[in-house]
Amino acid sequence: MVGTTRPAGRGRGGSGDGFEVMVRGTGHGRRLGAQGRGAIAAGLARGDSLASIARFLGVAVSTVSREVAAGGGRQAYDPQARHAQARAARARPKARVLDSNDQLRALVVQGLRQRWSPQQISRRLAADHPERDDLRVSHETIYQSLYVQGRGTLRAELGGVFNGLCKPSLKD
Repeated sequence: MVGTTRPAGRGRGGSGDGFEVMVRGTGHGRRLGAQGRGAIAAGLARGDSLASIARFLGVAVSTVSREVAAGGGRQAYDPQARHAQARAARARPKARVLDSNDQLRALVVQGLRQRWSPQQISRRLAADHPERDDLRVSHETIYQSLYVQGRGTLRAELGGVFNGLCKPSLKD
């Protein structure tokens, strides 16, 4: 981190040498960047403990532990390969639930044709199939398939039945 002392840089997830070791993520907080993974590899090569590496990076020990485990362990950790693996795991777009599960999609379409709301469909599926996690979907996912994703991927399948059906309500 430029313009800070080494300990101050560490406290903000920086190594104190002007390089960012953490990257601002789009989800929960920050993620390790390429420099952070390089610092982990250097620490492992020196024989540093996970706790000392975590202190240096300004992250929790569990973060370093998970990173090393995901990278193949202390002996096999490769920061470049691990960074590529982490980037691929974050890549978008991910397969949509209703596009990848034909049975679930058919049940949702059936409910919409019966003029059920997405919330009713979601609750009904959970009640009818309590043991089947693959047949659960949130009402938000159904709304997204109707209104957001690709101009509403379920609209074409519903045809004329969709006219005025399931308008999203404004929450107070």
